[in-house]
Amino acid sequence: QDFLESSRESEMATPVPACPRCLAYPTMRGNTWERTRKSTHARTLGNGLACSLLLSLVLGGYVLPSFTASNTAASSRNHGDKRSRALRTGTSLMAAAVDMAPTGYDTKRKILDVVKWPHPSLRRKNEEVAVFDEKLHMLAVNLFDTLRKEGGGVGLAAPQVGVNIRVMAYFEVKGEKAIGKLLVNPKIIKRGEDTDVDVEECLSFPGVRGQVTRPTWVEVEAQTIDGKVRNFRIEGEQARLFQHEYDHLDGVVFIDHLDKDTLDKNLLKLQNLKNEYANAGGSEAMP
Repeated sequence: QDFLESSRESEMATPVPACPRCLAYPTMRGNTWERTRKSTHARTLGNGLACSLLLSLVLGGYVLPSFTASNTAASSRNHGDKRSRALRTGTSLMAAAVDMAPTGYDTKRKILDVVKWPHPSLRRKNEEVAVFDEKLHMLAVNLFDTLRKEGGGVGLAAPQVGVNIRVMAYFEVKGEKAIGKLLVNPKIIKRGEDTDVDVEECLSFPGVRGQVTRPTWVEVEAQTIDGKVRNFRIEGEQARLFQHEYDHLDGVVFIDHLDKDTLDKNLLKLQNLKNEYANAGGSEAMP
């Protein structure tokens, strides 16, 4: 069955503030989200629910992700090349570690670090996923655990945690609750001609915000957990959220959509992010 029963969806539902707009909302930070995080639902997850069951409950819908053995091998090769390059150029081991994918992101349950601009993973090419296995399950669990830990976030793409594959997680708002959705290899098939403007923020750009123009609806094609292709339409605020996360899979970040005046207003915050990245040992800053 490609869709969860409503009873299962309600088990994983998470209350969400009114009028969500984008990846991160100030309204979701603080006591409201903290109470949600400490709810019975969160405790149930924390008591060791099996990965397969957790995915069935959390992702509950038509689009679920995968992870490939070939991606793992390719990632290892890329990281090996990066290590060699670091040694050849004299770059510190610390710098190499900062710029590489996290360890154990698909083999054990853990909170992942959300990378901040100008980390290179935000601009790297993201490989399509081809094989569906238990590593996918663990990656999905970790994405949602990380998203909840961040508090203000309602969406997270794999490259935002340093994993360059085409997987994205977000909360689909249904009334007063939000249901977790995970999409693998999504593609936008068609965009609406009508657009609207709203303020967006991003977990990879803390403190930076600005108005972004986006189509009011999109038609999407994506895979289910068993590899089946599903087509569906997203409208309104969910369309904006989807497009924000989808951009990450194409190496696009939301500041690419900001006008010059808005960028100028955020210039100091962006410079601070650059400094923090360099101070952490980063050596491959991207524009």
